[in-house]
Amino acid sequence: MELYSQIADEIKKAKKITVITGAGISVPSGIPDFRSSTGLYAGKEENIPYYLSVTYFRKEPKEFWEFYKDLLQLKLQDTYEPNDGHFFLAELEKMGKDVTIVTQNVDSLHQKAGSTNVIEIHGNAQHSSCPECGTIYDLEYINKEVVPRCEKDNAVIKPGMVMFEEPILGFEEAYNATQEADLFMALGTSLQVGPVNQLPRYTKKSAARVLVNMDPTEMDHLFQYRAHEAIIDCFEKVKQQL
Repeated sequence: MELYSQIADEIKKAKKITVITGAGISVPSGIPDFRSSTGLYAGKEENIPYYLSVTYFRKEPKEFWEFYKDLLQLKLQDTYEPNDGHFFLAELEKMGKDVTIVTQNVDSLHQKAGSTNVIEIHGNAQHSSCPECGTIYDLEYINKEVVPRCEKDNAVIKPGMVMFEEPILGFEEAYNATQEADLFMALGTSLQVGPVNQLPRYTKKSAARVLVNMDPTEMDHLFQYRAHEAIIDCFEKVKQQL
């Protein structure tokens, strides 16, 4: 239990906490991850950068939307609920901590759990918008149309998730939050996707760094505390020490 006691001590000491989360934190909510052998990208890795690109969206909007809806299981998006991993991070705010969550996920479960400062660097699958007039459309509207079009100008609606060939969102804000953090945690992420995977390198020297992921990553050496297990299992043990 020494590891969990040490993580708990770092949480107690920290005033400002920055957390990067990946698909692993949402797996217990029933959402598949992307890069594991059973993940959403399994068997499709070579095609993903093209089929989720701006180029494909503009060239073949019908095929793009069919692929996007199927891959992200859009008809199920509203049914997912936060799990104890999401709620643990929200509880840190109630403890008086200044928490910034930098999430690679597009499911909005952090906000649903009660976290108030969430940077969605890959956008959000819950809403889409018209690229011409900016009108926002929810999942109900998107799911009832094969090719969703804007009611105002008939333009093909663009998904709220960041596509390949687009810049990620909020990286400067994420970078600043990382540099200011007393405690930096990476949860449920393989740390393979740049530039977000470089954030652990930008922490101040005095910051504690915690990694919780089922499998080892190439960035493990940057973290003082490493737990290769499910996030909810790790945090259950940490909570006992808080």
